[in-house]
Amino acid sequence: LRGQAYASLAKAHGTFGINDRCALTGTVYGSGLAGLFGARGAIGVMPDYPGLGTSGIHPYLVREAAGAAVLDALRAAANLARVEGTPLSETYGVAGLSQGGHASLAAAALHARYAPELDIRAFAAAAPASVWLEQWRAGVTFDGPYIPIHAMLVYAWADHYGHEGPALFLPEVQETIDAIMLRSCTFDFGGVVTTLDTELPHAGSEVFAPAFLSAYAAGTLGSYPAIERGFAENRVEGFEQTAPLAIWQGDADATVLQVYTDAMVAALRDGGVEVDYRIVAGGAHTNVAFGFVASNELRTNESIAWLLERVY
Repeated sequence: LRGQAYASLAKAHGTFGINDRCALTGTVYGSGLAGLFGARGAIGVMPDYPGLGTSGIHPYLVREAAGAAVLDALRAAANLARVEGTPLSETYGVAGLSQGGHASLAAAALHARYAPELDIRAFAAAAPASVWLEQWRAGVTFDGPYIPIHAMLVYAWADHYGHEGPALFLPEVQETIDAIMLRSCTFDFGGVVTTLDTELPHAGSEVFAPAFLSAYAAGTLGSYPAIERGFAENRVEGFEQTAPLAIWQGDADATVLQVYTDAMVAALRDGGVEVDYRIVAGGAHTNVAFGFVASNELRTNESIAWLLERVY
């Protein structure tokens, strides 16, 4: 690749937490995510989102913040390459898994008005988080390891949008929730941090105030305007499309269900967005595409080839 002018590809990462201890910058995990593209003929950049290494907590799944972070990361990568004397093709691409898939779609929706100077040739996502109330409210009624993720979402949005009103959490949870959210992540980073999975109960009735849990499950959040606003503003549907978009989805994904992504793709198409939608037989949540540099996922080669063909 000597003498080649390089394209820049942003790899938006999935859910790791909302405090500084969950940031991937400076870790082998962050390098492994950026290296997915850096090892395959492009400049790879893995942006952390606001609140992961900067002031405040991370506004989890807030699409304006995530989309801007991804686009700013491409700007930063290009600026660093110029300083280092690395030749640039001045073409760009974006991809992400799960929360990162939502961030990739958010960047696609934001591109035309926030970073029109960037010649982004492709956006891609695997199992993108949808942030649709009708989907999340169904999940909060089932006990299991995803209840702590619901708690993190509610906590982050209460902070970001300024919740005032009825209690969101049970009194005994409210006493400790700040400390838990500021020290714990969804991943233990080799035993360095505690995890939300072990710090919080797996039953919604043991985490949330009864009135809020009932309103959340029913999808009637008028008494909780911060949470209602979060669901209203952060779902991704139609937008002004500036580049091709592809979405990969495993049919055996138990985290982001295929039926959820089916609905989102239908809404995108109804909104005028062209989507290359690919269902992967036997694909789970993290074994389809856009993982770590050495991951042999079901569609690693296909998805990266799709991106490289467009940015080059």
